[in-house]
Amino acid sequence: MGEKGGDEKGKGHHRKIENAVQMKEINKGDWNACRIVAKGNHFQFFINRKRSSEFTDKLEGRQLRKGFIGLQLHDKGMVVEYKDLFLKNG
Repeated sequence: MGEKGGDEKGKGHHRKIENAVQMKEINKGDWNACRIVAKGNHFQFFINRKRSSEFTDKLEGRQLRKGFIGLQLHDKGMVVEYKDLFLKNG
């Protein structure tokens, strides 16, 4: 499972994800399949069909119901490419 619990300041409690994706399962220099599932305030992230992270946004009143989707990378010197993006509602 992912994050469970938390406090009013948004600081959550963390636990290890069972059977999570391992670094050796990520294709370096090749394509990886990424999937994001967002249902209400619950989010799951998968890499090559294995869960990499999960959390529930419990910050009442500060959650976004609509807006933009941003794809970004924060690691200096790394390259990221995207292809075959699909959005599904429901």
